[in-house]
Amino acid sequence: CASEEEFEAGSEPESSEEESSSDDEANTFLASDSDDSSSDDDRRVVRSAKDKRFDQLRAACDALTPMTKNNDWIALLGGFDKMNTQLDKTMRVVQGQKKTPRFYIKTLVMLEDFLAATMANKEAKKKMSSTNSKALNAMRQRLKKHNVGYEADIATFRENPVATDDEESESESEEESEDE
Repeated sequence: CASEEEFEAGSEPESSEEESSSDDEANTFLASDSDDSSSDDDRRVVRSAKDKRFDQLRAACDALTPMTKNNDWIALLGGFDKMNTQLDKTMRVVQGQKKTPRFYIKTLVMLEDFLAATMANKEAKKKMSSTNSKALNAMRQRLKKHNVGYEADIATFRENPVATDDEESESESEEESEDE
């Protein structure tokens, strides 16, 4: 009988520990639900599909800048593909407007300049890993082939890059005022 009492006494604290841990888990779920209700107080912003696509394209373009600073051609190649995919999606949404966004042209010019600077630096090319140098050559070929369709826009941007940035911000503010 004594062994049965010890067994029962030993099992009781374990069960109470299990109950307390399940109560803690339940409390964490309840706590997360209460957090969600507090976020309902925030206003929900409704944006058009056009605005969402432009924001995604801008984010894809902006993501390439840190990659150029790291000289990471493998990531740049993937980012370039993602940026072009986003441009296709954006242009499908904005069917009536065939004009390419200026920030996209600015990114193409930046990539072209960075590629030319890297190709001119022979020592840096020799120090690159084989996969990074293969990605550099692939990027050079893709960029050259891709930019053929945007030669006029790139030339216009290179002639006066400061004015195009000002016009871009003005056109964005006009679009925002029209939406309201």
